[in-house]
Amino acid sequence: MKNFSEFNILPVFSDVLTNVEAYQKLFFKGGVKLISAVINLQYFQLNGGPFGGDTYITRDLFKKLDIPQFNPIIQYDMPFEEYTKSNEGINPINQVIAIVMPELDGRIEMITVGSLKNLGYSDDLKSNILEVQPIIENVKFYAQRVKKWLYLRIKENSEKKLAIIIYNYPPGEDKIGNAAYLDVSESIKNLIEKLIKEGYNTEKIPENKNLMDLFIDFGAVNTPKYMNIQKYKGHKVSVQTYIKFFKNLPSHLQDEIIEYWGPPPGKIMVDNSHLKLPIIQFGNIYICLQPSRSKVSGDPNEYHNKNLPPHHQYFAFYRYLENILNIDAIIHFGTHGTAEFLPGKECAGWIYDFNLNLISSIPNIYYYHITNTSESAIAKRRSNAIIINHAGPSFKNAGLYQEFAQLELLISEYQNTNLSFSLKNQKNNRIDDLEKEIKYLAKNMNIDYEHIAELEDKLYRYKASVIPMGLHTLGKSYSSQQKFDLIRMILLHSTEKPDYVEEFLSYFKNKEKIDVKKVKKYLNTFFESNANQLSFEDINQRLVSEYSISEEINQLTIKWILSLKNRIENSLELDNIIHALEGGYIEPGLGGDPIRSPHIYPTGKNSYGFDPRLIPNSTAIKRGNEIAEKLIQNYKTNNNEWPETVSVVLWAFETMKTGGETIGQIFNYLGVKSIKNKSIWTTELEIIPLEEMNHPRINVIITICGIFRDTFPYHLELINKAIELVAELNEDVENNYVKKSMFTLKQKGVENVEARVFGPPPGKYNTNLTEIIAAGKWDDETELAEDYLKNMSFAYMKNQKVRQLEKNFRLNINEIKLMSQIRDSSEYQITDLDHYYEFTGGLARTYKQINGKYANVYIADSSSKEIKINTLRESIKEGAITRSLNPKWINGLLKHKYHGGQKIAERVENFLGLSATTHEVDNWIWDKAYNQYIENEELREGLKDNNRFAMMDIIKNMLQANNRGYWSANEEQINNLKKIYLEIENWVELKY
Repeated sequence: MKNFSEFNILPVFSDVLTNVEAYQKLFFKGGVKLISAVINLQYFQLNGGPFGGDTYITRDLFKKLDIPQFNPIIQYDMPFEEYTKSNEGINPINQVIAIVMPELDGRIEMITVGSLKNLGYSDDLKSNILEVQPIIENVKFYAQRVKKWLYLRIKENSEKKLAIIIYNYPPGEDKIGNAAYLDVSESIKNLIEKLIKEGYNTEKIPENKNLMDLFIDFGAVNTPKYMNIQKYKGHKVSVQTYIKFFKNLPSHLQDEIIEYWGPPPGKIMVDNSHLKLPIIQFGNIYICLQPSRSKVSGDPNEYHNKNLPPHHQYFAFYRYLENILNIDAIIHFGTHGTAEFLPGKECAGWIYDFNLNLISSIPNIYYYHITNTSESAIAKRRSNAIIINHAGPSFKNAGLYQEFAQLELLISEYQNTNLSFSLKNQKNNRIDDLEKEIKYLAKNMNIDYEHIAELEDKLYRYKASVIPMGLHTLGKSYSSQQKFDLIRMILLHSTEKPDYVEEFLSYFKNKEKIDVKKVKKYLNTFFESNANQLSFEDINQRLVSEYSISEEINQLTIKWILSLKNRIENSLELDNIIHALEGGYIEPGLGGDPIRSPHIYPTGKNSYGFDPRLIPNSTAIKRGNEIAEKLIQNYKTNNNEWPETVSVVLWAFETMKTGGETIGQIFNYLGVKSIKNKSIWTTELEIIPLEEMNHPRINVIITICGIFRDTFPYHLELINKAIELVAELNEDVENNYVKKSMFTLKQKGVENVEARVFGPPPGKYNTNLTEIIAAGKWDDETELAEDYLKNMSFAYMKNQKVRQLEKNFRLNINEIKLMSQIRDSSEYQITDLDHYYEFTGGLARTYKQINGKYANVYIADSSSKEIKINTLRESIKEGAITRSLNPKWINGLLKHKYHGGQKIAERVENFLGLSATTHEVDNWIWDKAYNQYIENEELREGLKDNNRFAMMDIIKNMLQANNRGYWSANEEQINNLKKIYLEIENWVELKY
């Protein structure tokens, strides 16, 4: 209480079932709110407590109050000594009830302020006496954070100082402002214009300047590769001042920094007697590049390694914001930065966590991609952030182009000619010629087929594939055409539509397939009528009459479409950033994929990803079963035997969006089912009898990312429990491959034979493969396999037991017959995200290293209603054809100065990563990449104009692909690449 001595304090005691009544009775007078903030020390959601009440009652109440709802945590069952040593910060069930459930209400700031203290042994009680006591330093720390939020409510906007932090990783000129599906430069321009209207003391970014170009002009880049460092115009902090900051750190944190980076000021971004901090000032608004985690890309200790403390310049940057610039609030801008991955507890942290210590008392607002719910949860919990989620771009069908369009025309001519002469019962030489032309062209593009109909189906899939168009811009609405395209894609492909919408679509079916053209025509009619301001009744009657649809079903569907359209149009993003800066309440909202889960609109809410009690949900179980059955039966058909051991890659990214499809897949393999007939808090597991299964119990090896480990600890326990149940069954080993595998491992003297879940070490999220590939710092592919083994051989077993078991992991990998991963999002093909080659590719390359054979890898495409199972090669080819090499996709990105080139260059780097780890990138893809990015003059010049640094990256990775034998380029191609690279390099050196 004494920490808030300058404020009026109202202590309230309420049991959890009367919380809402307490709020309504005590926090209002005559309908007017009396308070400026609530600090709630209770677990559970506000309404209903452990039973879970109506969340809308809570949110309506919180919106009426419109104040921050703080949520410090008292750990009633964790002694202080145990808490200080814990990596997790809280046990799994308490994470759910003390953190995740309050997040569903929109409560913020989950820092531990109290824990148990052992008062010693009592002879009378024959037990230790434990008492809940405050953690004094955390209480003070928390109070300072609350005060800073309260000051935002009373301080004039003209006096507020803001730091907008964008990312520059890996460091260098080519990655400034890199973020997922966001045009950072234009977005910040729009934000600053809005801040000016709201009375902030700032000035516009020059209209003729891209923000990223300004950083380069100022020389304000982390560890630049090309710029003249003498031209640096950013901010600096003297070494003398920095050492004062450093000495105020607790001594053990000082020691950690010195151990890795040497004594202050270190060697990164040091200029004589100063540390350089890439910051550009616009009045009271400071646009900053977040420092890199290390000096150069490729260092295996950088970025997501939570055992790596921040270096001196990184620490100096955040202290400078707080103590020299006196920043009132931080806006971390775009997905994603690195502060939340600094060393510290996973959640419920304390002041001695680097991730919290550096943010210190400054309110942290994080503008984050709505699709990435798993990593936004990390940002929220590890950096005390309020999330303002943002939409992605709109979508189109990929269409066909160049050789693919030519192939489609040849097939069409073939079909028409064949039909014409078949009706006349005649033969025609043109049919033979067409078959040869089709075969020749398809062979050149490495498209395999057995008959023309199969080839036609493949081309249709490429043509109809959903692709994102460009990047999202804060403050810019979708155009009418973009809204139309987005709603059409949702209507056709969403897996989370109401049942009546599915019934509506049945009216458009032709031979069990939906007539897409007819749906498009319907929507055109609907939007045209709506634009002409016809009444709802008139629109309904017109559509019912024209398309012969049930009036009730049509009425429900157009209401759903109108609601969706309204929610897409009414983005809260810009307004809620401003509202958060005023210390207002930000309503929580589900994150997810925009097509799969249209309920995510409107964007601009405080993302949460899931209610853990609902995972795996019934739909995910059903779809996971379908994926498992398709994979197993396909293997059985091709190999005439069951795959005794399979593997799955399990991500939090996917689990949150699908509700646990991969978990459903795992349960199907094992022959268990999850039920919730006893308690909302626990998921019970039941064994499915063998006679009710379509296959034996399959031994499954699960590889996880660190984010799954940290956000789904309860589900890790559940998976291990399922494995244990199956291993203990009284069944023959020929029908229970889990038992068979464990028996074999025991005979080989392996420890912990029950281990089936493997991932990165505690404190780390992934491997180093993406950094190694990005830097090109590897001599042989065996280095990639060894890095994967080193970083992914930590077994996560029952009761949160973790051990590195490399021998166990090697032996398990050697037995894998079938590998799979789910692709769950319309926004990301496996060629769009480096983590696909890191986790699936890394496992495949390690299997090749151990077994000597290429792995049997499949991708289960779950991004739309119909699940498709593809080989890895086919998935790579589809991603390349429909996106990375597609002029429509490329031109969509080139509309975004600087950032568009970044995204295109990333895809070429992903080709390299997939080539190195899987050898499944066809030579044709590299040839086509050369044709599009180099030989196609329009695209080449567009890329150079967009981002010369990114163009240099593209060329470097293409040359590397050739040097490593992944692409058989000819001499002319290589010489041309080198020539263009030197031209761009000369231009850069002359300019900078």
